[in-house]
Amino acid sequence: IFESYEALEEIMTWTAKVKESISPSRIWMGVYYDREIKQGLYPRLAVRRIDQEIGFGVFALERIAPKTFLGEYTGLIRRKKRAHDGESVYSFSYTSWKMGKHPYVISSETMGNFTRLINHSDEPSAEAVCVLWRGMPRIIFISRREIAKGGQIHFDYGKLFWEEVPHLRKRFL
Repeated sequence: IFESYEALEEIMTWTAKVKESISPSRIWMGVYYDREIKQGLYPRLAVRRIDQEIGFGVFALERIAPKTFLGEYTGLIRRKKRAHDGESVYSFSYTSWKMGKHPYVISSETMGNFTRLINHSDEPSAEAVCVLWRGMPRIIFISRREIAKGGQIHFDYGKLFWEEVPHLRKRFL
């Protein structure tokens, strides 16, 4: 959901302006995973509580092959605040290409889906990828390797996340 119609228009305008500089692989992935994105198709997954400190995590209910679509990061698409000052830890940079002076984030603080509960690991089983899908930027998760039934889905939050959110202690799961 976009914070405003103006935000949607600005994002669509910037995406059209920079389309030639968007990696062909990001465009190809939008086409390759078209059906999964459109229909929200992903493997059988479960959200489970891990403990008081970590909270919840996402787990595979079946074996997942490499390069499988795991879901789309969803929430409120809004302008990014300065640094992470006051930002939710449940926010994700909206695109991997420049959006002018006003970068956007997807905030899943108050709305979103199970992907907001995917935890960090330095040895991730999944990766987040910004793809161009039908002219619109989308953040999707893809499995990097086979994930065993019962295995937890992880991705690497990245160095910048840990620098911008120093009040969180990096946890190794």
